[in-house]
Amino acid sequence: YIVDDQEHVLLECSFPEITTVSSSRSGKSSGQSFTLQTVKNDEYTFTSANGEDIRDLVLMFLEGLRSRSKFVVAMMDYSAPGDSSSFLSFNKGDLICLGQDDGNSVMTQSWCYGRCDRTGEEGDFPGNCVYVLPTLTKPKADVLSLFLDQSSDEADAVMASTADFVE
Repeated sequence: YIVDDQEHVLLECSFPEITTVSSSRSGKSSGQSFTLQTVKNDEYTFTSANGEDIRDLVLMFLEGLRSRSKFVVAMMDYSAPGDSSSFLSFNKGDLICLGQDDGNSVMTQSWCYGRCDRTGEEGDFPGNCVYVLPTLTKPKADVLSLFLDQSSDEADAVMASTADFVE
C-alpha cells in the first residue's frame, strides 16, 4: 500500500505488478521523484525528500524477491519440439512453478525446469519465454490475468525490464 500523511491509501499495488522503478531529481524545492511502472503500463510518480532512498528500497525488494522466486509467468506460447516428454509446453499467461531452480537461475540460464500450474505437466523450458514474478507466494489469478491481457509490445517491455535486475 502507498499512503499519504493522513494514512489514506493512495495505491494498492503488489510487487508482482511492478515492472520498473526509476527516479529523477526535480529541484531542491520539489524533492526527489520516483516512478513505479506496472504490468498494465500504468505509471505512478511520487515526490519525497527521500525519493531516491525509497526507489532504492523498492528495487532491493524487487531484486531479492525475483532472485528467490519459484514462480514465473509465460509471456508467450511455447510448444515443445517433437514428441519429447522432457520439454514443457505452455500458453501465454500460464504460471510455471520452478523445481530446483529459482528466479536467479531463470534470469541467468538458457533453460530451466518447472511445472505448468494449468496442466500439471513438468519439463524443461526456455528461460527467455517467461517473466520471473517478484513473489515468494503463489500469485493470485487476478495478477496472472494482467500478463495474459498484454499486447506483444507490452510483453516485450516487461521482459526488457527484467534485464535491469541481472548483473
